[in-house]
Amino acid sequence: MSFGLKRLQHLVLWVRDVERSVRFYCDVLGFEVQRRYPNAAFLTIPGSGDDHNLGLFEQPGLRLPDEGVARMYHAAWELVELTDLARAKQRLIEAR
Repeated sequence: MSFGLKRLQHLVLWVRDVERSVRFYCDVLGFEVQRRYPNAAFLTIPGSGDDHNLGLFEQPGLRLPDEGVARMYHAAWELVELTDLARAKQRLIEAR
């Protein structure tokens, strides 16, 4: 289900569980799997025309996130309309 996500230039994340992360980005944010490897996945935003927008690499033993420590400063996302931002926020809250 899409909520107007149009573009993410490129982002690569180290994740604790690549399968769980793929499910989140596909089921909650609407990405599609472009290529899959045992410990990595490359995802695209449908219709973006890019080879991939998001790379996920599993890092065994990665600790759970500490909300008091920033691991990524920011990422820029392009949405179709500003109202899509409110829908995206609500979808993320519901997915917690």
